[in-house]
Amino acid sequence: MNTTSIRRLRPAKPVHTPPVEFTKTSSSETALQLLNTFVTEARKEIRKRENLILKGKFNQTDCDSVTFLGDTFSLTIDFKGGIRL
Repeated sequence: MNTTSIRRLRPAKPVHTPPVEFTKTSSSETALQLLNTFVTEARKEIRKRENLILKGKFNQTDCDSVTFLGDTFSLTIDFKGGIRL
């Protein structure tokens, strides 16, 4: 056996991890920390985009939902009962 021959290396197969859904009861403080982290990351993604489409659903002066759409980015926030703008 020749140990000096070049071996053909195959790239590793990508590991497929299925999406994970969870439901958890937590304190409002923990929920706010997660929301702040999420909003920070969403802002970074929005800043990367040149053009975004903004869609909203209004009921009189209350905003029921708002959506930010990009080529590879979509963020929808749905407010139950609306939020006054």
